[in-house]
Order: sequence, then structure tokens, then C-alpha cells
Amino acid sequence: MFLKKVLLTVLGDIIKITEKIPGSFYQKNYPKYLRMKGIDISVDLLGHGQEYIAPSAYFDGADYSMIHVGGGTTISRDVIILTHDYSIAKGLSYKFGSGAETVKKFQKEVRIGNNCFIGARSIILPGTVIEDNTIVGAGSVVKGCHAGNSVICGNPAREVDSIENWINLHLEKKDFE
Repeated sequence: MFLKKVLLTVLGDIIKITEKIPGSFYQKNYPKYLRMKGIDISVDLLGHGQEYIAPSAYFDGADYSMIHVGGGTTISRDVIILTHDYSIAKGLSYKFGSGAETVKKFQKEVRIGNNCFIGARSIILPGTVIEDNTIVGAGSVVKGCHAGNSVICGNPAREVDSIENWINLHLEKKDFE
């Protein structure tokens, strides 16, 4: 078990280094590496895998199998995805004395749908569900269930627009290349 953990860590470091090399080696292999660690990364209905997962994205190692990422999803730099909240354990130790934090554990799955975009430096908290075709604005703190086909942002993240309105606005403004 220990040797497997060490080998996976070394493999992850090697794959992350390849992100700087032109070509698609990193983009194809980093999701495979994350699957080896236990993260459920699927393909979308059209058979697309991941768009991109930044090497600086942090996936909570308390239980990788509790993280589910849909196909075609992009996870930007410095995103944090958490499946546990240690603050609850600390609160229990305050109320019931030391040692209680080892007895109780707060863990919940995180589900990110197909064709989502998770903006840079966002934090996805335990128990969060982000449905298909959702854009999460940079720096958002996301918890709870968020409907698909929406744009969410803020702290706490909330819906600010639908994908339909958002894309129509940008098509009208012609503010992209």
C-alpha cells in the first residue's frame, strides 16, 4: 500500500511536468493518473473525456473515490475540491473533549457534471453537486446543489445567469476571438 502511494505520487509529479511540453500527452494522461488514485472521471454523452485539469488543482485525498467529474469538464488552476471538513471534528472535540475528533468524521461526495468549467481558485466544498453545463466563476466558494445550464459565482456561489443568456450576451458583444 505504501509503495503504491509513493509510486503514484512520483508518477503524478512526472505527468505534471509534461504539462509544459507542447502536445497532448499531459491532457490525455493526467485524468488517467487521477483515475488510478480513485477519482471517478467519466466521459460525456458524446464520448469526450476531460477538456483540461490544471496540475495545480487540489483533490482532497481523504477519499478520492468520493470525487466524481463528468466528461468534457475543465478544472482551472488552483481549484480545491474537498470531500471532508475537519472543522466539525474540532468542534466536536471542543464540546466532548480531546479524542472526539478521531471518532467523528464529516465526509460527503462531490459531483461535477459533464461539460462544466470550474474557474481558477474556486473551492468546491463537501456535498456539492454541480450539474451539467455549469460555469463556476473564478474564486467562487461552492456548496450545495447547483442546477445545470447556469453560471454561478461568488462566496457563497449563487446562480447569476443561465448559459443561454450568458452566451447570447457574448455573441451580441462580440467580445471574444
